[in-house]
Amino acid sequence: GLGIPAEPLFRSRDDYTTAEVVASQDDPYSGWQTIPEKIYYGEDCAVTSIGESAFEGCDGITYLAIPSSITHIGKYAFRDCGSNMEVQIVNLAAWCKVEFGNEHSSPLSSAKKFYLKDSGAYAYKHEVKSLYIPNGVESISNFAFYQCRSITSLIIPGSVKSIGSSAFEDCTGLTSIYLSEGVKSIGGSSFEGCTGITSLVLPSSLTSIAINAFKNCSSINTIVSRIQSPFAFIENVFSTYSTATVIVPEGTTTAYQSTSGWNLFENITDDSSQAPAKRTIHVTTAGTLPNLVSGDEFYIEELILTGE
Repeated sequence: GLGIPAEPLFRSRDDYTTAEVVASQDDPYSGWQTIPEKIYYGEDCAVTSIGESAFEGCDGITYLAIPSSITHIGKYAFRDCGSNMEVQIVNLAAWCKVEFGNEHSSPLSSAKKFYLKDSGAYAYKHEVKSLYIPNGVESISNFAFYQCRSITSLIIPGSVKSIGSSAFEDCTGLTSIYLSEGVKSIGGSSFEGCTGITSLVLPSSLTSIAINAFKNCSSINTIVSRIQSPFAFIENVFSTYSTATVIVPEGTTTAYQSTSGWNLFENITDDSSQAPAKRTIHVTTAGTLPNLVSGDEFYIEELILTGE
């Protein structure tokens, strides 16, 4: 009767060394919820999973903190949780490895704000707008950032070889993404519905793009492909075949025009002058890059330091 939010309930897994968060037996979870890394069942049990429908319908949760010990989130765990929840992830690299049961498993789809508590550059309760996947992460799980509408830009390093299905689907706040050299595969619907993206650079390392990967990304008007030998893909990958300009490596226009998938684009050119211009920054005094550059947002692909 005091109105204190119920703490998460747990059950021990079969091996009695790990535990799973389960649904409340009484009122839905609400208020501030912190999932611990471990609980005590006679001995310490690591909290490794959030069970199926554990938080389903809990639209009164205002803040949810998820530890890096979580490796699995069950189906419908966060379905119908409203849109006012603030979510804190403790470790971004660990989050990219979580196994999500379906599109209702990630709390980020209900997140009004997304915070990261991590070592190094990220301080406690750092709100994430620009999402930098940590170098060393090799893959991004299916649904990992599904409908995370609070992020505005994304950088994926070359250590990431595969981007999972629906990993960034309906991230409608995204206006820019950067895929580094090293990325090999883009999963089905991985960026579907990201309506704010206007341009796209595909690295030369890319070998596959799955169905609906960029479906309904209706604002894409420029695609720069650095793929020297274009691979075929099925027709339902992009939605801007008639409006986007595809800029390809010099001398490869004919190859693109004769390759399934790419041949659906009406405007393919190897005219590099239409590609985003390179910028040169002359550093004459000590300082940080934000002090040296201004204007539109851009990413550094190559940084050459010479002199003393």
